[in-house]
Amino acid sequence: MDEDKLQTFIQKVVGHFEHGDLISLNLSNPKIKSASIKNIQLRPIRLDGKNVAQLKAEQGNKVLTSHLQPAAMAAFIDLALRQDFIAGHCVTAGEQGNILVSRKGHVNVKWKAQEKVHGVSLSHDRQKEYLISAETPFLYSLGVTSSNGLVVAGMQRKFKQINRFTEIFSGLLDDFPTDRHLEVMDMGCGKGYLTFAMYDRLSHMGYNDISVTGVDLKAEVIDLCNEVAATCGYDHLQFKADNINSGQFPQPDILVALHACDTATDEALAYALEHKAQLIMVAPCCQKQVRNDLGQNDLTASLFRFGLVKEQFAAGLTDLIRANVLSYMGYKVQMQEFIGTEHTAKNVLITAKYTGNKSQSALDEIYLWMKTFGIEYHYLLERLKITQPSSLSLT
Repeated sequence: MDEDKLQTFIQKVVGHFEHGDLISLNLSNPKIKSASIKNIQLRPIRLDGKNVAQLKAEQGNKVLTSHLQPAAMAAFIDLALRQDFIAGHCVTAGEQGNILVSRKGHVNVKWKAQEKVHGVSLSHDRQKEYLISAETPFLYSLGVTSSNGLVVAGMQRKFKQINRFTEIFSGLLDDFPTDRHLEVMDMGCGKGYLTFAMYDRLSHMGYNDISVTGVDLKAEVIDLCNEVAATCGYDHLQFKADNINSGQFPQPDILVALHACDTATDEALAYALEHKAQLIMVAPCCQKQVRNDLGQNDLTASLFRFGLVKEQFAAGLTDLIRANVLSYMGYKVQMQEFIGTEHTAKNVLITAKYTGNKSQSALDEIYLWMKTFGIEYHYLLERLKITQPSSLSLT
């Protein structure tokens, strides 16, 4: 063990606490993957007229808390980094520090100055408890929260979106045992907000053997995400700059594609279906293909004389076709509001869990809709080589 580096880091953290400018310390990445506690947060609070360090940890469905004086805080951090955790992330009013302790005892510490924060909050009262708290390190690195653990002005909607998605995602994991490998893909991940959230939540829920991959075309964003993942000690989270349509990816147990534009959503769905992903979550975006292909007949001419109506109808019909394709392929499908329309107009979330129970009637409905509204083809049907049943007559 690199004793000098370890003790210097601990003394600096405790020193910040004693000087009143420590904001938080997050310990993560357990050395034993089966450990019941995946993450511990320490932050200063004012309790009974004294400044103490509040320790908070999740163990299954329980939240464990304790309060430590400086000496006990130093001893706890020392023991935790020796025996339990690989990574530590410290945020203070003027700098942030990261420590990584390898299983062989090598210690790597980096401190980086940041804009000075005044008036660190020691309030014991907390706002609504979120699954992804504002003090989670990746949120700061991605610009959602400030160095003092508060949501940045203008990012409140993004913070709520991240937590709303995490709530839905967590509620769909009942059928996934924690004792086997879990492969998770986020297609069109963008800056990776939700990719990080999935990794963080899975780790907290006891999924010890996971691989989470975010895919996007923008190489500079991918580089940032990989840097943040390394900083947070997320060893089994990676990001790749690649094309959903042509890239080579693992076989996913869970596939997510949120706001992948136009037919990119269909490419992600096709990949998930071809590999029989057990859980699929998509939030479609700017569905142009059906809108551009709506035919002209007596019915459509009167229905779609207003462009806005045509656009909204095409978006809804696109989602219905996608949902029916999933039902036809053996999935139990739900469609729900992802987040309120005050946050985004693109708020439809389609979730599908594989059951193996295929619905022929779902496919029949698709071709009936297409015939009625003069649609020659749908991209997802073409991509999956699904054709009209010979038994179905639409004449």
